Amino acid sequence: MEAIHTHNITKLELEVEEARLLLLLNEKEELYSKHFTRKGSNELIGVLSQSDPYKNKMLNYTHDLTKPQDKYSGQSLEDVIKEQANKVGCKRYYLMKMETALSTFEDASDDSIIYELYYLIVVKGLSKNKAINNVAARREISSRGIYKNHYKKLLKELDKLKKSKIGTLEVQ
Repeated sequence: MEAIHTHNITKLELEVEEARLLLLLNEKEELYSKHFTRKGSNELIGVLSQSDPYKNKMLNYTHDLTKPQDKYSGQSLEDVIKEQANKVGCKRYYLMKMETALSTFEDASDDSIIYELYYLIVVKGLSKNKAINNVAARREISSRGIYKNHYKKLLKELDKLKKSKIGTLEVQ
């Protein structure tokens, strides 16, 4: 069964992805510093020297940035940074979709049961059955009625959320 990542888990995953991107960007900066190190207050070593002009330093830097490395499974640092930035963007987009759907249900005050179900399933991470039983017990109505009348409406939004998720969904 495909499961929707909960809001909190997705937020944590986003933080991890952003931290990894930051580490990769720091590594890129270190690579730049390796090729263009400062010798004093404002003189760069080798940048304008006759033996190794700036052009060669930049070519060496670009070559090191784009050459495949074993620690990145044969990918270049530049490719890994692009891939990681894409993952961060996808996680942000997925979170935005969750929050947009949640605010849409929150604004629809006529059907707060759907909002409550969405909140319990997506934000709290409860299963469909537990969420329906929880709402039914709290409102003192039958869980069968909630399933027939409200969950089927919510299912369309949950399907949209599953389709907007880039990559594979977790199996529950």
